[in-house]
Amino acid sequence: MLTVVFDAAPLITACKFEVQGVLVIDHLLPECCIVIAPSVEEEVAILGASYPDGVVAGERVARGSIQVMAVAERKWTRYLADYALGDGERDSKASKPGCCLIWWLNCRRVGVSPSRLRR
Repeated sequence: MLTVVFDAAPLITACKFEVQGVLVIDHLLPECCIVIAPSVEEEVAILGASYPDGVVAGERVARGSIQVMAVAERKWTRYLADYALGDGERDSKASKPGCCLIWWLNCRRVGVSPSRLRR
């Protein structure tokens, strides 16, 4: 099974949009071990609990479908210092060595936010 690390934007998107009537997150979970940093859980599932996608993420975390993995160290801090990244974005890069990282361009720098778009 492929292990992937999500930061907040892909997690929100996967928990919001559907393909053939099924949430994208539910298409991915049978095939992937999805890992998030505690800061991503806080941003999406706790602080974002008033959004439907936050509820979906929180439910998947609560039942263990999405794993929350503590960050041992932030290895790339000095390289990422010039970018306007949040804790979740930085922590996602340090969450689990040797796995696939799902990280989208921080579009806020160009005025676009893919996070909670209206349909």
